[in-house]
Amino acid sequence: MFRGAWAAPAHAIIFSERARARGYFDFAYLERLWEAHASGAARHGTRFWLLLWLELWFQTFVDRTFGPDHPMPALAVG
Repeated sequence: MFRGAWAAPAHAIIFSERARARGYFDFAYLERLWEAHASGAARHGTRFWLLLWLELWFQTFVDRTFGPDHPMPALAVG
């Protein structure tokens, strides 16, 4: 999980400026986990799956910037 086509969009959402501004996580640590996962040295897919959905939840219910009227920023094609 998050080593193929979904890696870039998931990374863009999990590590977005908006997510960083929340101040809940140590993003230097998360970047190290991401690199270990991407290289195959470790398996952190479940952690990143949870962080992805947490950020999407924040965007939907707190920021009100994600939903039917707002496409997923990392996947918007145009």
